[in-house]
Amino acid sequence: MHATGSRKLKKILAALSVIVFSLSVASSIHSQVTGATLSGIISDSSGGVIPGAQISVSNTATGISQNFQADSAGYYTAPNLAPGTYEVKITADGFNTVVSTMTLAVGAQQQLNVPMKVGTATETVKVTAATQIELTSSTLT
Repeated sequence: MHATGSRKLKKILAALSVIVFSLSVASSIHSQVTGATLSGIISDSSGGVIPGAQISVSNTATGISQNFQADSAGYYTAPNLAPGTYEVKITADGFNTVVSTMTLAVGAQQQLNVPMKVGTATETVKVTAATQIELTSSTLT
């Protein structure tokens, strides 16, 4: 009878091991990052922040656009963006509109700080070489 109890215990331990392994795999799959985040500070040419600036982030392939607003410190964040190429349009009262194009990879956390020039919203400044800073690696393992 001792051998039968030992076999039952081994079966129970094996089943528990399978359950623990399955849960660990499921949690690691669930934690994979698929979206990118774009953030930054909107400022004027002297470095002063522009609170309330409007940021429109538009996926050029899908046409899906999302709108964000800079907070009182001029900071904005656009989370959960699908990988792809985006047109970023920044507007603020009393400043020229700024348009920048950038490509975001899976899991990227890109920073786009935008200095705006005083002018009218009807004037558009197209940024062709925006400074992009990768805060964390986009590499998935």
